Amino acid sequence: MSYSISRSQLIVQVISFVVCGAGVYIFNRHLHNDQRVIAKLTQEVQYDALTGARNWMMFRDDLDRVYSIVRHNRQAALVVFDVDHFKDVNDTFGHLAGNQVLMAVSSTVQHILNDQGYQDCLYRTGGEEFAAILVDCSADNAQRITEICQTSLRKLIVRDRGQHIQITASFGITTMTGKDRNATEAFRRADKNLYQSKNTGRDRITISAG
Repeated sequence: MSYSISRSQLIVQVISFVVCGAGVYIFNRHLHNDQRVIAKLTQEVQYDALTGARNWMMFRDDLDRVYSIVRHNRQAALVVFDVDHFKDVNDTFGHLAGNQVLMAVSSTVQHILNDQGYQDCLYRTGGEEFAAILVDCSADNAQRITEICQTSLRKLIVRDRGQHIQITASFGITTMTGKDRNATEAFRRADKNLYQSKNTGRDRITISAG
């Protein structure tokens, strides 16, 4: 038995097909836009806009998470550092140059951490203050990586309007252990080591185990 459709039915089917196709296209566009918005919001919530490092909120959350891992016979190292005499950079060269320094420091250290197998673990915890959480990293390895960072920052030259800006950084390192009562205790110990480096001449590394 043959089956035929009228011209009007054919037109209706074609229109229906076009409308459905347009609907699918519009849905996919909206879905893609929604994903872009979510990705942008995630970036803004988790990362520092200037340096691209993770922000203080993420540092606090990740430090607590790593502390819970350390309590189950894992090891981690915490490195904190800041740019030496950063106020002088701002006063001498201006705040825009200071921003360039912070971006260059963050980029330099992040590349080193990536090369050492530690991705997305750098945080900006204050104005010129940074931290890195190194999971499954011994004290010796943390010191070795920090020495690479220290040397690279010594060689770093930031150029701004014909000016060449050279900087150094001071570092404090500690290991997180199950003996720590909480993650904050480990952070305070690393911060104390940082200030020991600053108080004994800057451009130094001070390390202590947990």
